[in-house]
Amino acid sequence: MKKFENALNRVIGWVSVISYAGFFFIMLLTVVDVFVRFVFNSPILGSYEIIERVVFCAVFASFAYAQTQRSHIQISMLLLMFPRGLRHVCVAFTGLLSAVIALFMAYAAVVQGRTAFNAHYVTGVLRISLYPFYWVEAATMFAFFVTLLFDAVKSMVAIFDDEAAKEIQSTWN
Repeated sequence: MKKFENALNRVIGWVSVISYAGFFFIMLLTVVDVFVRFVFNSPILGSYEIIERVVFCAVFASFAYAQTQRSHIQISMLLLMFPRGLRHVCVAFTGLLSAVIALFMAYAAVVQGRTAFNAHYVTGVLRISLYPFYWVEAATMFAFFVTLLFDAVKSMVAIFDDEAAKEIQSTWN
């Protein structure tokens, strides 16, 4: 299980590069746009449109990374009041529910991407094709699904295993 977790963390690390690069690009484009608007009184054509599409990818790409870093909000104070088994049943249930929702979102992004590809959907100003952005969303949401599913399985194991329970609970603040 540790080997799978290490491999998953490496893959999610690569997925997070999409987020890092996206947010860096957004900052850079915004600074350049403000500069040329101020100095030359001529904004970059379609900068808002570009930022809108890049933010779409960057935000979804950050979900799985945040999950591996235990950065999502948890209500662990309430969980710590329950017996150990019930704690991990609750965490496993919410993890499975979240994983199913992430899988539905990935599927919806694939459907939307296919629709955008077949109908040749493009942005209004620069005429950028929209389908690649939906496919990036689908891939990153699938990575989020796998991460959530793995954490839910770990919580199921922690119901019966003291060592696994201690490892999971060590991330609860």
